[in-house]
Amino acid sequence: TEEKILLPSSDVLLFELEDRSKIFVRPSGTEPKTKIYLMAHEVYKEGSIETAIARCDAKLERFKEVMLSIENK
Repeated sequence: TEEKILLPSSDVLLFELEDRSKIFVRPSGTEPKTKIYLMAHEVYKEGSIETAIARCDAKLERFKEVMLSIENK
């Protein structure tokens, strides 16, 4: 779906995943490269906050592995 974003215009692609984690892709403004930003989302229900943070860290590590596998092709 497309939604209007109330921010200054920019060349950014936003992918929102089923678990509400997000991937932002944009060109660098100063270098000839593409920048990728990852935001992991985790619903904190019960247990310790450290456990929720560890689950987010694991998601980010999986994102990183996928991105690096794409880069190396």
